[in-house]
Amino acid sequence: MVQLTPHDVAVLSRLVQFRRLPPDKRAALVHTLTAEDARRVGEVILDQKKYAESNPAIKETVDRFRQWEQANRRLGQKRVLRRRHGVTTER
Repeated sequence: MVQLTPHDVAVLSRLVQFRRLPPDKRAALVHTLTAEDARRVGEVILDQKKYAESNPAIKETVDRFRQWEQANRRLGQKRVLRRRHGVTTER
């Protein structure tokens, strides 16, 4: 796994989470990353073809970001369903 700064984590999280950003804004976000490994992770997130040629540490980092994103989407969907059906978690 690649060591990332808090800034790099925030930028990569935006790349993963906000898929509808225009390509030029997504590319600009990658250029704000401070570490070279973080830039590679960002490039792999943007271009899936680069995943196969990446080293294992970068692949693991990309996989973790994808798992995080999928878990957030599932939790969001569950939250929406609970609201629709009137289920609350308050006691």
